[in-house]
Amino acid sequence: MDWPFVGRDAEVERVCTSLMDPKARGVVVAGPSGSGKTRLALECIARAEQSGLAVARAMATRASQGLAFGVLAQLLPPDHGGGSEYDSRPVEDWGERLRRSAATLVSRGRGRRAVLFIDDAHLLDNASAVLISQLVIRNEAVVLATIQAREPAPEPLTALWKNELVDRVELQSLASEDIQSLLAGVLKGHLDGALATEFYSRCQGDYLFLRELVHGAIDDGTLAFDDGMWTLTGPLSPSIRLVELIDSRLSNLSADERSLLELVAVGEPLSSAELALCPDAAALETLEAKDILTTRLDGRRLEVRPAHPLYGQVVRGEIPDARRRELSRRLAETVEATGARRRTDVLRVAKWRLESGGGSPDLLMAAARAARWSYDLALAQRLARAAVQVGAGFEGRLLLGQLANRRGQSVEAESILAELSVSAVNDDQRCQIGLTRMRNATWSVGPSDALRIAQEVLKSVNDRHLADEILALRCWALLAGEGPRVSAEAARDLMAHAQGKAFVLACVAAAFGIARMGRIEHGMELIDRAQATQRGLSSRFEYPHLFVPVQCEFLTYAGRLKEAESLANAQYERSVRERSVEERAHFALQLARVLRVRGMIERAAHYAREATTIFRQLDLTTFVRDGLQELAMACALGKRVQECEDALAAIDGFELPLSMHKAVEIVEARAWATAAAGDLAGARRMFEDAAALGESIGDTVGALNALHALARIGRAKDVAQRLTHAAEQVDGPLARLRASHTVALATSDAAGLEAASGAFEELGSELLAAEAAADASTAWIRAGRERRAAAAQNRAAVLAARCEGADTPALQPANLRATLTASEYETALLAAADRSNREIADELGLSVRTVENRLQHVYMKLGLSSRHQLSDAFSA
Repeated sequence: MDWPFVGRDAEVERVCTSLMDPKARGVVVAGPSGSGKTRLALECIARAEQSGLAVARAMATRASQGLAFGVLAQLLPPDHGGGSEYDSRPVEDWGERLRRSAATLVSRGRGRRAVLFIDDAHLLDNASAVLISQLVIRNEAVVLATIQAREPAPEPLTALWKNELVDRVELQSLASEDIQSLLAGVLKGHLDGALATEFYSRCQGDYLFLRELVHGAIDDGTLAFDDGMWTLTGPLSPSIRLVELIDSRLSNLSADERSLLELVAVGEPLSSAELALCPDAAALETLEAKDILTTRLDGRRLEVRPAHPLYGQVVRGEIPDARRRELSRRLAETVEATGARRRTDVLRVAKWRLESGGGSPDLLMAAARAARWSYDLALAQRLARAAVQVGAGFEGRLLLGQLANRRGQSVEAESILAELSVSAVNDDQRCQIGLTRMRNATWSVGPSDALRIAQEVLKSVNDRHLADEILALRCWALLAGEGPRVSAEAARDLMAHAQGKAFVLACVAAAFGIARMGRIEHGMELIDRAQATQRGLSSRFEYPHLFVPVQCEFLTYAGRLKEAESLANAQYERSVRERSVEERAHFALQLARVLRVRGMIERAAHYAREATTIFRQLDLTTFVRDGLQELAMACALGKRVQECEDALAAIDGFELPLSMHKAVEIVEARAWATAAAGDLAGARRMFEDAAALGESIGDTVGALNALHALARIGRAKDVAQRLTHAAEQVDGPLARLRASHTVALATSDAAGLEAASGAFEELGSELLAAEAAADASTAWIRAGRERRAAAAQNRAAVLAARCEGADTPALQPANLRATLTASEYETALLAAADRSNREIADELGLSVRTVENRLQHVYMKLGLSSRHQLSDAFSA
């Protein structure tokens, strides 16, 4: 791999300026191991050589420290070579020797200014250090040296920067944004949004560790190119090369120091109580001085961790299994004896018990719940299984079923829950089982199964509040099975008397239904009410991060695009920092949606890929489909037909029941894919189907979008009245603008189209603004106003350039659209897409002769003579 040089521009400039300055005597570059000192120095040396300076290079090592002039031996004549025999020479010989050696080094420049580069200069032997010092003092050569921070260096070298004879440049570890740039330059493709953060958390800005982590992750498949994006498929593991590198840094430890390091590696972070298991208290001080362990106060509690996260991982991997189990057992017993005072202690002890055995059902269940709500679902499952094995009973098996459902393991979840339902002894148990089975069925099997389960459970549950929870979740099944109108009506009736958790569930279901029906402001109010109610409950909400993504989605429906993007982006960045993977996927999905509506096609596709990849890794199949749907839509709007078709094929491969909540959008995505392939007639039929479906189930937002799509591909007159009626039912400025744009299209109102373009741009929808400007240009051409047409076309081009590759029918050259009739344009578009005359005739329901005649008219109007020229005209 070609690793680019990034993140050090200021330092490179500073070093190079010193090397080129005739008055400067040298630079010392200092930094921690792995900070890229050598890489920076080599970059500067390369520039120095390009500028005509003569460069001599040497690298100090521990082996050369015991040899006089050992580092410089390769640069000096044979009789100047280093060796222990020089130690017996008279002292007066050394002065002459230094002068001759200096003259030799200076003479290597052959009249040019000489630069002497010493890598790892803190390992210089004393003779070489004195010689370099003399060169600097007499200004006979420029010295560039790298040294390890916090490592002792020879006194002659240290005196150079202490006395300000040379400049000292301090390097810090690479920042997270530098890691992002490095990975982007190395991997050459789309990156998962949290990839840089994850690598940074593991390498801590160490360039060398980063390089080995990336190579190792690619070799073992942990870092993979999947769905058009580089992403991690599992936790990062050190490669053999990296293990060897870290082992070299951790060498030369005493037995007590190694023992303490192993204890910390198994139990990190350790507190004072666990440190008592190490017999030598002084070992902590020596390891901290060596920068192998680090300590900090968390409140009044001392915490000890490895100084680098990879140290702990490597050391843990090298501890024999029997010793690791013994250390885990001792750590668990020590913390249990102190009463596990902190909330995090429960999870720490439970993980040690997984390693060593033992642990009570209560401990393991408490830890499993903690892991669940921190969204480490795999660990939660391991802990829940361990709890069941030691007698956790009903609660343990219920949690196993819930976790299987959350991870998309629908068959396993139903098997666990169906078996458990036989042993349910009260309303609460029957309700909890029923709720989990309904969630499992709604999103994995089919809404009809969820409705059937609801009826069965309601017959056996007498508690009204518990029954209301079943009815509330039934509203979600209705949303998926019958659409927004039916779900909203059922939820509204339930909200009149439901309380607590049932009210929250019903409120969110009603919000979804009502918002899709067009009452977006009311939907937002319901989300606020649901969130406020949830805060007052002692029980957790199954999807606590649902509220804010829904708010983002509703803001997008309403056309408050900049607000929606700002909110989604802020929450996305927070989830990356907090490493909340599932939450990040939900906000990536919302960013994909709002950016797609804005017309930022490339970024929309990027976030859609990221969301899809994460949801797939988490086995959340329903949301995988949502991500693929957004990806298909973005690719279609960018005319990336193959990617779009691949995404749609992946959706079909799930064989999941179609959710009426987003059914209209699925059909709309297929329609845009058809339009991208040049088949406007087929796209129109699909958009008509999407609009009719939306109208039938109460999805007014979906119907409005489909109707506007019809207007955008040439059917404004046919849909203007229906669209205007739909827009009157939908809150927010976007619906009204869609209506005014369509009316202006239907009446060829060029001024109205220009006004619509400006209003779309103000909202933040650059794609619709570009299309409206192109529409205006076409209308001005037909009106004979060439200057106005040119201005509108220029505006359309500027706006389209912001849209990151958007390529829709409305953005085709205005002269084509103005010159050709609608039927000629449609036929020409299919021909430009390399369809044969027979294929075009079959698609449009015409005779081949009619198609030939239309194409002849097209060629005559446009001054063309072949399909190749026609294709070029449409792709201009």
